[in-house]
Amino acid sequence: MLAGCAPARPTALPTPVAFTPTLAPSPQASPTAWQPLPLSPTWTAAPTATATPSPSPSPTATPLRPDQVVSTRHRLRVTYDPAGQQVWVRHTLVYTNPTAETLSTLPLVVPPWYYFALTWERLQVDGQPVDVAAVPAKPGHVLLEIPLPEPLPPGRAVTLDMAYRLTLPRLRVTGAETNRPMVFGYTPRQTNLVDWYPFVPAYVPGEGWLVRRAWPYGEYLTRPRAAYTVQWQGADTWALATNLDATPCPDDAPPAARCFQGSAVRDAVFSLSPYFVRLEHVVTQPDGSPVTIEAWVFAGHRAPAQVALEHAGRALQMYAAAFGPYHRPRLTLVEGDFPFSMEYDGLFFVRASHFDLTPEKFLTAITVHEVAHQWWYAQVGSDQALHPWMDEALATHCEAWYYRRMLPDYAAWWETGRWEGLTPAGPIDGSIYEYGGFFAYRRAVYHNGERFWRAVHEQLGDDGWTALLRAYRDANLGGIAVPHDLLARIAAAWPAAPWEAYFASPPEP
Repeated sequence: MLAGCAPARPTALPTPVAFTPTLAPSPQASPTAWQPLPLSPTWTAAPTATATPSPSPSPTATPLRPDQVVSTRHRLRVTYDPAGQQVWVRHTLVYTNPTAETLSTLPLVVPPWYYFALTWERLQVDGQPVDVAAVPAKPGHVLLEIPLPEPLPPGRAVTLDMAYRLTLPRLRVTGAETNRPMVFGYTPRQTNLVDWYPFVPAYVPGEGWLVRRAWPYGEYLTRPRAAYTVQWQGADTWALATNLDATPCPDDAPPAARCFQGSAVRDAVFSLSPYFVRLEHVVTQPDGSPVTIEAWVFAGHRAPAQVALEHAGRALQMYAAAFGPYHRPRLTLVEGDFPFSMEYDGLFFVRASHFDLTPEKFLTAITVHEVAHQWWYAQVGSDQALHPWMDEALATHCEAWYYRRMLPDYAAWWETGRWEGLTPAGPIDGSIYEYGGFFAYRRAVYHNGERFWRAVHEQLGDDGWTALLRAYRDANLGGIAVPHDLLARIAAAWPAAPWEAYFASPPEP
């Protein structure tokens, strides 16, 4: 766990290349000085013709597909102070109970607690105040179990009104096996809000709430899709990259506010910098729908970013033809000023150091890997903490498949150089808590997991493998899959699958 000390104030920024900040002096980062803007309980942002509107309950509206139905709606008003690296949030969360049970408490996952970065100002449930300090937290968890003032039957809604302050941590510029990859936080040239707000976790019948312990490596959060409306203030002249869609602000919004929304998204992500330049590449999916792929990178990396965009476009078209269409009109690549890469729904980060290498090597490998996560995370979720082979191993095999088909001259490099001397070893079906270190986890889940998916692919052939995964995607689109959803399909297509060679606990599909 990271030390719970407040981050140092950022160093002075050098003269920007692409944007010149003209911010007025920022207010002091004090809870008593903060005057939150009024938020009407019915405030929503009006959609534009190109934005995806929030699902409407109107009986005359177009019926929603199952993957468009959400149980949580977030409305957030955000004020960001770049000088003090403080973020004030007024957050209204409306949760409709999708379970078959009557709830007496509601689990709330608070990811910033991992970094000791969130300070509560207010938490109310249906207008009743909650003493957060009096609610016990489980050791090792970022979980707050909120007592409800009244039992919540299936299909009924409850409203949480929250106000809190985020003190952003300084991002690490080097990685270590014992440290959790940090994307949430700031450097002198970039600020990232990821996993930055409380949310109600996914619920799977028969499994219950998917709430797992935070861990130094691997992903431990399982998010359901939700609807988001965000009003943003601060760093007005900085470039802002997000996976949400820009939308007109309501009439009562401040003149400099920027507003965004998403109708069925697993997460809301923002990355800001005064140094970003934006590049764009448009591709057409096999079903005829266009997708705009954009890259937000630092100015010196335009040329490699263009290469990354082209490979991202080819990978998106290749995966769409194989597994079914990409689910959004836009996909965003952001250069990360930290030593890791990370996927989100409709947006992914690629570490800055990869832009300084031969583009067709690590930059392309990570790019097409993260594009694959738009199927095996964004479209089909899973319990990433307990079953990382379901998304990470599969995305890694998609990466290898791309190299064999699109970059055969680099396929030999991928087999060896991609792994930097590490060989595949270990069972692939462990949780992130079982491997004892990041490198053992990587060798097993990513590298040996890719070998397993390669064996399945070679046994079934391209047509059989893609048909299996397309059916899996269609059956679980927008939801949370469990191992049986994959294993049963593999066993039916390959009864003699060599489970013992890859699984510590051979499955019984």
